[in-house]
Amino acid sequence: MAMDLSSQDPIEDPDDPLDAGLRRGFGARCARPGSSGRGGVTDADASTIGEAEDAGLADHARYEVLSEVGRGGMGVVLRARDHVLRRDVAIKVMRADRAHGERAAARLRAEAQIAGQLQHPAIVPVHDVDVTATGRPYVVMRLVDGETLLDRLDVRPDPREGRRAFVTAFERISQAVAYAHSRGVIHRDLKPSNVMLGSFGEVHVMDWGLAKALGGTSSVSAEVTTSRDDDDAQSSLSGSVVGTPAYMPPEQARGEGERVDCRADVFALGAILCEILTGVPPYGPRGSTGLREAAAGDLDAARARLGAVVDDGLSDLALRCLNPDPEQRPSDAGVVVNAVATWLGDEERRAREAQGSAAEASAEARHERRLRRRTRAAAVVVVLAVVGVAAILWWQQSSRREQERDTGLAVVEAMTNARRLERAARSATDAEMALAAWDAAVAAGGRAQLALQTGRSSEDLDVRTRTEVDAMVAARDDAARVAADGRRERAMTERLRELQVLDRLRLGPAEVMQAYVEAYRGFGIDPWADDAAALISASPISDALVTGLSTWWLSLGGSRDDTAKQGLGSLIATVDGDRQRSMIRGVGAKGDTARLEGLAADPQLLDGPAHTVVMAANSLGSLVGPPASIALLERALMRQPGAFRIAYELGDWRLRCGPPRLEQAVHAFEVALGCRPENVLVRIRLAETCARLGQVAAARTWLKEAERRGAPRARLLFVEGMVLERTSDPEAVVANHKAILKLDPEFAAAWRAEGARLLATGNREAALACFEKAAALRPDSALVLVSLANALGGGGKSERELDLFQRAVRAEPSSFRGWQGLSVVFRARDRIDDSLSAAERAVKIAPQDGGCRFSLGNCLRKKGRFEAALREMREALRLGVHARLRDVVNARVEVCGQEAAVARLIAGIVAGNDPGPPRRSDWDPLFKVLDELKLRARAAALWERALETGIPTTGDFLRAARAAVDAATGHGHDADTTDSDARRQLLRRARLWLEAAVNAAPGHPSATRRLVRRLGDPAFDRLRQPPSEGQSETERRAWMALWARVDALDG
Repeated sequence: MAMDLSSQDPIEDPDDPLDAGLRRGFGARCARPGSSGRGGVTDADASTIGEAEDAGLADHARYEVLSEVGRGGMGVVLRARDHVLRRDVAIKVMRADRAHGERAAARLRAEAQIAGQLQHPAIVPVHDVDVTATGRPYVVMRLVDGETLLDRLDVRPDPREGRRAFVTAFERISQAVAYAHSRGVIHRDLKPSNVMLGSFGEVHVMDWGLAKALGGTSSVSAEVTTSRDDDDAQSSLSGSVVGTPAYMPPEQARGEGERVDCRADVFALGAILCEILTGVPPYGPRGSTGLREAAAGDLDAARARLGAVVDDGLSDLALRCLNPDPEQRPSDAGVVVNAVATWLGDEERRAREAQGSAAEASAEARHERRLRRRTRAAAVVVVLAVVGVAAILWWQQSSRREQERDTGLAVVEAMTNARRLERAARSATDAEMALAAWDAAVAAGGRAQLALQTGRSSEDLDVRTRTEVDAMVAARDDAARVAADGRRERAMTERLRELQVLDRLRLGPAEVMQAYVEAYRGFGIDPWADDAAALISASPISDALVTGLSTWWLSLGGSRDDTAKQGLGSLIATVDGDRQRSMIRGVGAKGDTARLEGLAADPQLLDGPAHTVVMAANSLGSLVGPPASIALLERALMRQPGAFRIAYELGDWRLRCGPPRLEQAVHAFEVALGCRPENVLVRIRLAETCARLGQVAAARTWLKEAERRGAPRARLLFVEGMVLERTSDPEAVVANHKAILKLDPEFAAAWRAEGARLLATGNREAALACFEKAAALRPDSALVLVSLANALGGGGKSERELDLFQRAVRAEPSSFRGWQGLSVVFRARDRIDDSLSAAERAVKIAPQDGGCRFSLGNCLRKKGRFEAALREMREALRLGVHARLRDVVNARVEVCGQEAAVARLIAGIVAGNDPGPPRRSDWDPLFKVLDELKLRARAAALWERALETGIPTTGDFLRAARAAVDAATGHGHDADTTDSDARRQLLRRARLWLEAAVNAAPGHPSATRRLVRRLGDPAFDRLRQPPSEGQSETERRAWMALWARVDALDG
């Protein structure tokens, strides 16, 4: 299904401070850096005043901005003073970079309109909605003091603690939603972080930004309406996804907008009730749920957890609400309210009955004890005189029986509870919940054993109880081991998830290798050991381990440590049974481009695991070029919009294009951030990309978010340096680079950036030292190696340049700058075929780069393909080249145009369609062009025509023979146009022209010496022993006779 990737709807972890931060921001206890504690908000400071000025609220006649309360991806929440009514209010204002987005503004207006028309104690009232002086929409709302339901749930030690209070709050939530349903409104994003609990027990349902007025569904006359008809229709189309996956019904997760109605909110209420009762949302722990899990609607684990809850009434209600089929759920929240109210009433009645029963039982017990004491005393008085000893014995036996009975009752009660907990533990599907149930069962068994130790009991009861409790202890120990293994496996899975996207700018191959080796060894698997394959295959998380190995293998790229890559490849081939991935690795290693493109076109690949898609995309990028990789990732992201890895790699490949697709990369990284809101690296990449776009404010906003989440200081300074370069502050850039290198002297990218700065100022020697340091730190970085090679300034003639460019393309086959530099080096060495191949590879990788087009044009010109060369050079001008090259390209276009005209004339002459110039001297400009470009085969063909014009000289015959010899022996740039037959004909023609030169030579001694000296040219000297392959005996004898005549002249 087609997903709306441009949507800003929240599909994230509820703990993330994007839009969730805005929702929590309406509470005065929003914990943020710089706040004075949980009970207050931050003081107004320079940044807050700046925000108010930017928003146009600094000089507002009514509201005085006091402080910033919360900030997210769409807006900022400010605490302000209403001077008219003398009260504090919350102002939600659109962020500057979002203020002019029509969709975001429409959403804010719709939220205000809906909340303003829903007059209910549990819905925060809207006081005002307007637009600031700078054109940014804002909403004024009541400032709520309290904390979220999510905060309350997180701090309770056990789901059973305070259950009645939580259910009471849930009843008020349901009442607010039921009221909204009665007005024809659905919330679409109900979750604990959207519920505020006030200091005095009040409950508020927050964030109506995704709410939708259904229209025609209300049971009352006054339905809610909004001005967001078009926008809402678009965001509710089939295929669009809004909401939070952890609390989302399957039909909403699948983007089936036409099926989302009141029953979607009922599902979310059931999800909240499930978390209240079990401590875990229905799909699993928070942060682990994506759109795929929600769309699948797999709720078996939730049913098992709810089945272990003692109270059947609430668990049954939660199960009804969580039914994957909307037709089987309660029709609206009003049904939920009635059910919860009934449970609360029954709970209160049961409590009163229990108190009454306990009081009656206590009175009856006291009465029975008094009667027993009186009877016993009378019996003692009557019988004492007769049978005193018998009475004493009877009393002792009676006391013993009573003690045994009391002990037995205590043991039975404790063991009954223990067995009930044991059944819950055995039926639990979650290891942690099972361990908690086993702990409770063992504790209950311990109470039974304590009763046996302190009271009287039969030996049989004592043995049976101890045996049963010992079995529970053993089972608890097993469960503890299983839970510990589960925690260890989850930690390893999360670590491998983090390693999927490492900061390649800071981490070299050695650091990446170390990170993976430490991760696997920490899990008890040595990747280089003989038993690694067996341990991975037997592990419960074998899929995650295999995925980690594949990601590791991909990260090595063109690593010089081929031994490690080969060893890793062998291990993957053993443990990874996926046929598709095996084929991708195989064809990628062989360089079979056609077959790889066929595998990438398979529709099944798009729906497969993300790391399989990324593997295919990386292989395509290396063999075909970034455009092919980007096309595959774009198609895959349309099918899997919640796949973080695909979105991140798409953004990365868009940056590696020539030229980079910066705006599209920003969009891809924003999608990745929506999938993993906690990821710091994505925020850094967003800051970098915005800096390259010149969006200074956006870049610094992302930098602040990354800093709040603990990004490395040196990395933040590096991006800040990119921002400073756009602000034209050279001194600040110098200070920035010094600070980075002082903080992290091993940061190769910073050394490269400093080298580029020094080179731009003309300090080549210092720049080279910086590039050398960067290359020593990151010998696998194509960008660093290319920068060093270009800085050497050898014009492509030094061996060091050749080595650096070759290492660059080995390390990163998709580096178009590496291939372009290699093409220049080969051209400088007159290796035109190799130069052309490298230039074509560069253009394939970066078809929109003018520099690559110019390099290809130069190679084509050297090959005599003037028309194709002219097209490439004109394309280079259209795409744009560096300012210092523009005049050179213009001049080369003019020359190439003239050469193309000459080539057309030559072709016509050789083909016999044009007689050529009438005078012999007019042919020389044509030969000059061919000689400069070393087009020997074409020159030999032209000489054959030219020698027919006028009276040729000895020099003409020798020049013609030299062209034919070079073409026949492969010393011309167009040698690839001649086959073996053509070469034999060229040699025969050369012999005839040499014979003509000898015959035409004047008899003067000095002329003879000049002729002999010219025949001593190495090109002719090679023919002293002409190749015998395919040569007739007659031709061989003719050559021998020719050289005999030449030797005679020499004598």
